[in-house]
Amino acid sequence: MENIIQTKKDETVAQANQMITGLNQHEVTADVKQNTKLVLIAALANAVNAKTAYDTAVTTRAALSTALSVANENVKTFISAARSILLFFLGSIWSEAWMSTGFPDQSTQVPRTGPIREVLIESLKTYFTANPTHEAPTINVTAAIAEALKTALLDAREAYTAAVVDCRAKMLARDAAFAVLRTRMRGLITELETVLDPNDSRWLAFGLNIPGAPATPDVPTHLMVTLLGPGLGALKWDAGARADHYRVWQKVHGIDTDYVAIGSPTDLDFDAQALPAASTIDFAVSAVNDGGESPLSAPVTVTTHA
Repeated sequence: MENIIQTKKDETVAQANQMITGLNQHEVTADVKQNTKLVLIAALANAVNAKTAYDTAVTTRAALSTALSVANENVKTFISAARSILLFFLGSIWSEAWMSTGFPDQSTQVPRTGPIREVLIESLKTYFTANPTHEAPTINVTAAIAEALKTALLDAREAYTAAVVDCRAKMLARDAAFAVLRTRMRGLITELETVLDPNDSRWLAFGLNIPGAPATPDVPTHLMVTLLGPGLGALKWDAGARADHYRVWQKVHGIDTDYVAIGSPTDLDFDAQALPAASTIDFAVSAVNDGGESPLSAPVTVTTHA
């Protein structure tokens, strides 16, 4: 039975911890020399630390993205308020009088895009500095506020850009650390293959399959359940590769907290009998051989008649 290294990072960490448990028990008796407990612990610690650093960087990036959005919205709100004040002084229709404000495209509308608004708020700061009688402190429209909002926006963008770069670097570091960890884990499996018999039960202590045992069968598929009458259901399914026989499971809602085995057929069908009336029941099937048992198939839910 083949031993594979998990690809999902949390599962890799769990598998590495199980291998370390096995090394703690059998490193000496199995004569492991290269990929020892200390080597694996160090590789695992580096991977976990790198993952934590990346996860923290992602959280920081998200927070800074929100801060950038807020800064952008604050600039937009300022421009909208400034426009409402300028309408009294410059008129509601664009004219050459509006040119010194910086509103673009011969329009008095608030620009839709952030970069244009950023240029505009700088122009508005200049305008209100030159025309202080047009400021409206009561609604936060002043040259000083325009400068503060522009600075906040630039700072927020700089911080977010730095966070994106940092996140990318930490992602690469995380991936590199996990690559080293998986190389060590694969190295341990290769080393164990040279020192343990394929049927040695010590493989299990490392969280690994016993190589000499048959491969676990595949999950059965396409389960169908047909109610034939009071208390009787007919089940059929497609074979799971390498299955010697199957186990049929049922879970009655409101009665069973987990699945209960109700049969072990060798064929691809089974009659479930004595089903409780007016009940909702989940059925599933697993495949079994000397190598173990597959996970349960996708469940099928039926409701029996009263």
